[in-house]
Amino acid sequence: MFSYSTSPVILSSQDGRKTHWRCLWRRISVGPRRLAEDVLARRQQILGKDHPQTLGSASVLAEILRVLGEIDAARTLNEETLTHRRGILGDDHPDTLVSAAELAICLAGLGELRAARDLDADTLTRLWRVHGDNHRHTLAVAHNLAISLRKLGEPEEARRIEEDVVARRQQVLGPDHEHTLDATATLCACLADLGDLQAAHDLAEHIVTRRQRILGPGHRDTVASINLLQDVRAKQQQRGEDTKRGTGTRRWRRK
Repeated sequence: MFSYSTSPVILSSQDGRKTHWRCLWRRISVGPRRLAEDVLARRQQILGKDHPQTLGSASVLAEILRVLGEIDAARTLNEETLTHRRGILGDDHPDTLVSAAELAICLAGLGELRAARDLDADTLTRLWRVHGDNHRHTLAVAHNLAISLRKLGEPEEARRIEEDVVARRQQVLGPDHEHTLDATATLCACLADLGDLQAAHDLAEHIVTRRQRILGPGHRDTVASINLLQDVRAKQQQRGEDTKRGTGTRRWRRK
């Protein structure tokens, strides 16, 4: 699925993408990139560049390139795939929307946050219409949009979107699912940005407790959650110190 997590979520298209992902994460001996490049080249030769399965293979290769840190190359390939899918399948086809969401992740990774925000906003509107509010792809793009909005200095709108994502993911996936906790972490960060530090602290503790139980204390997501909790506590401490200094100043002025 396409999502940032506090990094973006990735979607699966309708043409066998899940099989490719199994190959990627199992680290098969041929190597995921070389395999994806070979599959794409063969499908282009046999089926043609515009065949849905060829475009599915291009989408897979683009995602592998992004995971490997070759974001510029991934962006180019995603742009080409999106253009082809829009022309062949239409703007609202589920696979077209997958390509749009994946391109938005690349744009965000390259620092083009406004472009990512605008593309995610358009994709989200289409996903509401095609899949409905509770579909995992809809929720993934909404989550990614919230992340971009927060980074662009719009924490209130990001909070509004992420609260809805958290509520829906709790309902659809359950409170302990990794995607639910990812969205909760982004919501926590938004609350901290908005100065609601007690609510942010409570959420951060909630995430740490669940991830320690599910993933263990040494997992990278658990460590990230602990860091988030420490950041919130540092802001609370700073606020307390600022309040004391302010109180002290007022008392000095009254003397």
